[in-house]
Amino acid sequence: MLFYGNVVPVGRRDDALKEELEEAVVEAGRCLQCGLCSESCPSARSGGIAPDEVMAKVAEGDLDDERIWRCAMCHRCASVCPEDLDPSRVITALRNRSAAKGEHPKRFEDSAQRFLATGRAFPCTGMTRNMRKELGLPPLEVDRKAVAELKELIKGTRGWRKDD
Repeated sequence: MLFYGNVVPVGRRDDALKEELEEAVVEAGRCLQCGLCSESCPSARSGGIAPDEVMAKVAEGDLDDERIWRCAMCHRCASVCPEDLDPSRVITALRNRSAAKGEHPKRFEDSAQRFLATGRAFPCTGMTRNMRKELGLPPLEVDRKAVAELKELIKGTRGWRKDD
């Protein structure tokens, strides 16, 4: 399982998740609620998630918010924070907690399945193939060896699957 860029062995998953959440609550508690993160957030501007609201909720112990899946993980919030906090890291902790409980949007699981099968998180549609052809680009080929290696790596870490 991935936790904010780190691979965590399955035997340590619960401990790592608890530790990550504790750190997120501490970080959220340091937030000044200045609102700069939400002002810079593309998701907040389009009705998605407001990072300062997440920080306030997490600081109060409220760890449930389905809007966490609307974060683009662009990290603009972290780049403008005067306290050097990272709301996207807090959101990642909430996502990890939610995913560990099997509560995640189906589109994420669909992307993961596609990634395991093809090495790509996004489908290669007829439109994509036509555009590449018109631009004189070669067709996108699936490197079967790379996909097999990818599957082995994910199998070794037990990846994103909740039932591992």
